[in-house]
Amino acid sequence: RYPLIPLVVWLAEMRGDANFSSVRAQDRIAEIAPRPVFIIHSKGDDQISVQHGQKVFDNAKAPKQEWFPAFDKHVHEWNWDKDKSEKLVTEFFASNLN
Repeated sequence: RYPLIPLVVWLAEMRGDANFSSVRAQDRIAEIAPRPVFIIHSKGDDQISVQHGQKVFDNAKAPKQEWFPAFDKHVHEWNWDKDKSEKLVTEFFASNLN
């Protein structure tokens, strides 16, 4: 959180000669097609709105898969429903890595 995250972003941009605010996944995701994409984003994410994950998924091209569980924490989907997480991710890789 503040001031750590802004400092880390600033340092990464300086070291990488990049502008992170100009690169948005929802604007670039289609460019990686036909690579398979699996978007996982909790509906009640307490840090980043699920709308962001939905926009990335909507803009992705096939093959694509999504899982938007009804959970309220950021990046804890795996711990929220470990069995379902493992099943979905395993099936995704199995069907897309030939």
